Amino acid sequence: MLSVIYCQDASNARSKRERAYDIHIRYLGTIKDRIRFAGPLATADGARGQGDENLIGSLFIMDEPPSVARELMQADPYVLAGVWQGISVFQAHEVFGRWTSAEAARTDGSLYLTLARGGDANLVAREIALFGAKLQAETQPDALPATAWSAAAIFTAPSLPAARSMLAQNPTAGDRGTETWAVPISVGTWIHAKRFS
Repeated sequence: MLSVIYCQDASNARSKRERAYDIHIRYLGTIKDRIRFAGPLATADGARGQGDENLIGSLFIMDEPPSVARELMQADPYVLAGVWQGISVFQAHEVFGRWTSAEAARTDGSLYLTLARGGDANLVAREIALFGAKLQAETQPDALPATAWSAAAIFTAPSLPAARSMLAQNPTAGDRGTETWAVPISVGTWIHAKRFS
């Protein structure tokens, strides 16, 4: 069972992220076998993974049920340091993409993530999706109402504007309250090119 976790940064997260970065990475190393994908989300290409003004949050995909994924995220040093103002946990349904198949998890180009607030899981064409899923929210008191996402897609593109245009080219995507971010660095068992420290 896969869980998708969206962590929204607090308004003053930049300095807190810088201070807690090393211990956060060490913590992720202790749970690395459970993490399929993890990365910060950026509003611009060229962002760095630590202390960058363009970072707005993080996304994780874990090979755990939502209740366990929530417990693991609550123990993350970013929560304890106040980097994330809220965590929303979703169970993934109708999962598709190259990362979830037997195909090697090689990626060419930069990674981008799109989340949508409505519609089906087809945010990008299935043949370009590294990961796609329909999301069902786990009801929790600290989940953020503004992050009631219903679908997710991770894919590669040459730039953030190009990634956004790939959504418009998909006739089933439509305007469903989508947000698309660059993923400047990523780790996890689906990302073979990068490893945890």
